[in-house]
Amino acid sequence: MFEFFDSVDIVSFVGWLLIFIIIAHVIHANNKQNPEYRFFLMHFYWKIGMGLAFGLVYILYYERHGDTVFYWQGAKKLNLLLFDNPRAYWHELVSTPPRDYIPNYFFRVGKPPSWIYTEPNSWFVCKIANFLSFFSFGSYLTLNLFFSVISASISWKFFRYMNKVLLTKTSYVALACLFIPSVAFWCTGLIKDTIAICAIFVLTMCILKIIRKEYKSLAGILFSLLLSYYLLYSIRPFLVICTVIPLLMILIFKVNKNKSFVIKFLTRIVGISLAIGSIAYYFSSAASFGEYSAESVFQTAEVIQKDMLNNAGYTGKRYYLSIEEFVGVNLLLVAPEAIITALFRPFLWEADGIFILLNGLENLFILYLCIRFFVSRKQGLANNTELRDNAFYLYALFLVLILGYFVGLTSGLFGTLVRLKTPIMPFFLLIILYKWVDPEKWLNQSKTRESEKTVNQ
Repeated sequence: MFEFFDSVDIVSFVGWLLIFIIIAHVIHANNKQNPEYRFFLMHFYWKIGMGLAFGLVYILYYERHGDTVFYWQGAKKLNLLLFDNPRAYWHELVSTPPRDYIPNYFFRVGKPPSWIYTEPNSWFVCKIANFLSFFSFGSYLTLNLFFSVISASISWKFFRYMNKVLLTKTSYVALACLFIPSVAFWCTGLIKDTIAICAIFVLTMCILKIIRKEYKSLAGILFSLLLSYYLLYSIRPFLVICTVIPLLMILIFKVNKNKSFVIKFLTRIVGISLAIGSIAYYFSSAASFGEYSAESVFQTAEVIQKDMLNNAGYTGKRYYLSIEEFVGVNLLLVAPEAIITALFRPFLWEADGIFILLNGLENLFILYLCIRFFVSRKQGLANNTELRDNAFYLYALFLVLILGYFVGLTSGLFGTLVRLKTPIMPFFLLIILYKWVDPEKWLNQSKTRESEKTVNQ
């Protein structure tokens, strides 16, 4: 424990925490006239608290075992390598690590965890953490705090932009973007999921800004978009597939939405034909895509599912989908079950510990909101045209369905499922909360549309 709670760790953590608290209160004081900022400090302390809880759970409850601790150790080894062998340090930053050994130049500074170093996606997290680790004085809690603050900043920007483009009441947008407990816990600390969800938030904002033409610099937006995709590819490559397809759907259905009927019809026919042709080519050309071919993806899914279910080394409660062979029509038939599993499980009666029980309560609340979404007939100011016309909802729907399918299909363990489905939940909640419309937003949008009609006439 002294490795995590010595005097340097405590002073470093408390010192940086005080700095961030002061900055947060200054930002709030300068913007408190903005109604959105009534959630700012609440969200800031929520994320800091959840990030600290995440770190302490892995230090105390899991007894210093888990990827987050190993990422910290890997980042520290990279820091030491910089001062011992700068050329080797630079080589590590720009190259892919070998899969079967650790280079000799690490022996002088200490070897990083082998199961992290030989897995490129995990080692990439160490590379990112290494830059922040220079300022943490070797403290795990401080490095974890840095990730919490960055996550809070990007979540806040995502909330403000969603509050701008959606008609939903601000408090409900805040619930979906800022205060989902499982998202705050699993996507705040030093872990892959934090980087993944931040990248998804940024690329979502970039896509919408390009479509809505709300950018000052196209080059800057494209850079942020490409950087986000690079991070996703480096952390979890399958997330690239899950986000590219929704982007293509938006381009097919939204680019020419204000054109004449003939142009829209022709554009969509051509676009859908290209999409279907691309999908057919993807499924029939394994040699062209290598490890990312459809055959390899589903083989990987089958291996993961069976390994999780049969390997006694994985602890925690498991779940089973009604699929035996991961081929052909079976993969389509299991899709509804996989998506429902990702969105609503574990159920309360499936909990085998306090963490799964808490997630079960969260899922129960989300299920309640979903039922209200389908059974409520009183839409008030909301209407179905908002779901159809707003590019975000089309993007979010495809993201939820595709990512939910892959996560539900491949997780195998409830503990893994709870963590991997976190990027879905903000988007899913924003969809099912769309009926709670803010009258002032609706009025402003109506005025804007009337002004646009007048200008066009």
